[in-house]
Amino acid sequence: MKKLLLSLVLLAIMGLSNVFAQNYFKNESYDLNNNQVPTAWIFNNVLGNANISNGRLNAFIVDADGRLYRKGIIPAYVDSLNVEWDGNVSYALWGMYTGIVLRYNTNKFIALTHGYGDSWWGNKNCATLGFARDTDISVACMQGLDTVLLPMDTTLYHYTVSINKTCFKFKAKKISNGNLSFNVTDLFSQYDSISDFNLENISEIKFLAHCTTDNNVWLDNPKVTIYGGCYQTIYDTVHIAVTDTLIINAVLTGINPPSNINTLKVYPNPAKDHIYIFCGNYTSMNGYQIKIINTLSQTVFQTNISQQSYCIDLSTFNGTGTYFLQIYDNQSHLIDVRKIILQ
Repeated sequence: MKKLLLSLVLLAIMGLSNVFAQNYFKNESYDLNNNQVPTAWIFNNVLGNANISNGRLNAFIVDADGRLYRKGIIPAYVDSLNVEWDGNVSYALWGMYTGIVLRYNTNKFIALTHGYGDSWWGNKNCATLGFARDTDISVACMQGLDTVLLPMDTTLYHYTVSINKTCFKFKAKKISNGNLSFNVTDLFSQYDSISDFNLENISEIKFLAHCTTDNNVWLDNPKVTIYGGCYQTIYDTVHIAVTDTLIINAVLTGINPPSNINTLKVYPNPAKDHIYIFCGNYTSMNGYQIKIINTLSQTVFQTNISQQSYCIDLSTFNGTGTYFLQIYDNQSHLIDVRKIILQ
């Protein structure tokens, strides 16, 4: 009997450790100026001649394919996802592009790329949505489900891919003047191959730079932003519920009932690597402030409430233990205090 109880305790501990170790996607932005692969990301020099140097991801002629990717889990509260990067477009006989590839449902990929290839598209730039199965993501990048041909323009671009649960938007602005080059929006359901795409099933985000002949290509400033206003508690499907939502019904100063309550949610508590704060109707808290202090009353995080959600990196805190989340109104009065645990 004792052995059985010990085994159950060990299984429960393993379950807790497994869930807290889950690698959730979060808000991330990197300038690559230190020429290092960001933490939790992996660099893959697929065809040779690619590296991270001079503060960016480079692919050098001839035949280069550099990929910077990260595996993870989309948190259940996420409503939409933005992926951004900077890249160049230059002449190439056989083709060059930068873009992203998203892995979902284990072995499926969708790619959104922009580049140039004289032999592929003639004297045109091309924005492409592609699909592939298994591991051949090159098919997704080069053989698009949909393409938008654009006038040839060898310049520098800032790209944004916005994805929600039903559609995507792919746009590019010229870095030199901020002018919009293209802005494409489509429903996933209109493509049979990716009609089963689900935002919550994304398991990998990959940035890539690819070139064949004639010119080098580079990618810089990779950025991932997640948005969400709806929270769901995450459960370990084998063992027990291991994460909790801290719900704060903040009473707003100077507003009459019943409109004087705004609900904030803090997840997970206890926390290990990151903590998320969702501010509900955050516009009702204009001028309000969130502060987190440790047991010595030292401030480890502070921000004005100006957006719906925040992702806080706990590695900058002063170690594990008890912290206190404080909410101040627009007159700097403390209106609520809650305890959070860093494990």
